[in-house]
Amino acid sequence: IEGVPLAADGRLYVALRQRDRARTQTPVAAFDAKRGELVWQRFVAAAESFGQAQAVEYTHNLLSLDEGVLYYNTNLGVVAAVRASDGQVQWVTRYPQLPADESPADGPSPSRVGDPTPCLIHQGLVLAAPSDCDRVFALDAATGLRLWETAPEAADDVRHLLGVGGGNLIASGRRLYWIDAETGKITASFPASVDEALRGYGRGILAGGQVYWPTRDRIYVFNQRGPRQT
Repeated sequence: IEGVPLAADGRLYVALRQRDRARTQTPVAAFDAKRGELVWQRFVAAAESFGQAQAVEYTHNLLSLDEGVLYYNTNLGVVAAVRASDGQVQWVTRYPQLPADESPADGPSPSRVGDPTPCLIHQGLVLAAPSDCDRVFALDAATGLRLWETAPEAADDVRHLLGVGGGNLIASGRRLYWIDAETGKITASFPASVDEALRGYGRGILAGGQVYWPTRDRIYVFNQRGPRQT
């Protein structure tokens, strides 16, 4: 079991992970919440994992649900949409993966294995930041077509999609990012460049028009519309 099940409408929806020789399979399943009986199980994707199984990988992939459709960022090169009622696959979209041995000069491997990276659904957009990709992108929720993506490595440290506020997708990693939700343009970041003395530490939240962003020893508060510290 990949991560915490998603409970809705008397069912538990869960992402699964199965190792088959050199490849990892990622089915999605639905269970009856009262009886625990399997309602359906659907194969989504199979691929070599980002770490190539050279070490134990502790993953925590989560499902997102909107309007009767489950959205699944597999962190194996694809994002998929599956109908919650019967498990019918609606679409599967590939994204550009990083080479498994690629590591930036200014820090550790960009792999975010272990961090929850569920899709964020906002007004017909499926927003994703997979662990094996160096960009953030938006897909059309109905078709899976890629509508925009950030430039390669422009936001390769993003680990958390906090939400959409003030017209911006707020994302965080080493830094805090404001990304235009309609175009994918990075409008601002804090700090303006990577600063080893000032780095994100855990997941922030959006509340009351503000962004609360934790670092190692303090919490910074900004306006959701841009990097105006309040």
